[in-house]
Amino acid sequence: MDFRGVLFDFDGVLASSSTLQLASYNAVLQDHGQHLTRDDFVKHWIHATDQAIFHGLSQERGLGWTQAQVDAMQVQKIEAFLRMVEGTDLLFPGIRALTARLSPCIPLGVVSMSTRVLLTKVLEQGGARAHFDLIVAVDDVTHPKPHPEPYAKGVEKLNRLPRVKMAAVPSDVAAVEDSAAGVHSAKAAGLVAIGILTTQPEEKLREAGADVIVPDVAALDAFLS
Repeated sequence: MDFRGVLFDFDGVLASSSTLQLASYNAVLQDHGQHLTRDDFVKHWIHATDQAIFHGLSQERGLGWTQAQVDAMQVQKIEAFLRMVEGTDLLFPGIRALTARLSPCIPLGVVSMSTRVLLTKVLEQGGARAHFDLIVAVDDVTHPKPHPEPYAKGVEKLNRLPRVKMAAVPSDVAAVEDSAAGVHSAKAAGLVAIGILTTQPEEKLREAGADVIVPDVAALDAFLS
């Protein structure tokens, strides 16, 4: 299928970042006498925003953290992640080659509920930032995934690119997602949703409405060829 653009989720699609994400949360939580296990993180929080995680843990554990405290903890978490990721390539094998091949042909973007500074750092260190025409990060939206706003903004930004001479409708654009929340967001915004099996099982992505399922980056590359 020919697309007028491809928008990628970040965590779990472009980058294998969950281990460092969890470590950076725990670097902050330990100062508050708290810890987040990997099982709990994967089961409940892996696709949540920083704010949702800190607020959720506060409510779940009766910690009573204020918004100001959560804001400060988010800043500390981002700083911790940036320290930990220094000198490390977190991109999945094959992503750099895939995006390098596609980017001269069609616009590419990132639509992620990670913060812009974090995902930009990972893309730059992996040598792939130049392959992407646009980024929509959690900083840019009022309503995170599964709300359609992130992908709707992605299509809007795509259509404002100088290289786009004729506006694309959402159904001309593919979204590559590894989570049910991301698939819901893409489908609600009218995009074609490609599910990749890096995080959640196939049935979860199909239930969410994924149009296509691929097992890995190599299969994604073949599908988009």
